[in-house]
Amino acid sequence: QYLDQFQQIWKDEKLTKVIEDKVKLIDEYLEKCEIRNAFKEFLSLSTEGNKYFQENKPWELEDASEVMYNCVELCRTLAVVGSVFFPFACNNILKMLDCKLEWNFKSLKEYKVKDVERLFDKIEDIEEIKEIVSQGVDLKEILKC
Repeated sequence: QYLDQFQQIWKDEKLTKVIEDKVKLIDEYLEKCEIRNAFKEFLSLSTEGNKYFQENKPWELEDASEVMYNCVELCRTLAVVGSVFFPFACNNILKMLDCKLEWNFKSLKEYKVKDVERLFDKIEDIEEIKEIVSQGVDLKEILKC
């Protein structure tokens, strides 16, 4: 069952603690201009969200609204924090969630998901990758994070 509205029914305390701790670390790293460390924590938070989603298997639940609310809450947090690294994509996520870009991590009581769209195109063509590299982008540096 696909949902486009999510209300706070139950907030996963363990996930909430992980989110709060990671956001605090990211904020501290950004304050010290330690961008690489902030980005690593951003990716780590994303991994935690994926782990939560996979472990809770909402596709197997009769009512997945609780799990999905927590996932959407994490997506909003990732979009806000990630706006430092991916401003256009994160802004699009916030538009889809009908949220504003605010460095405020109080849980929202309700979400209404609107007009979901792909954030990035998959690069499959090796020639396209070579073109990107020829423009001076050092993929080794990017992937080293």
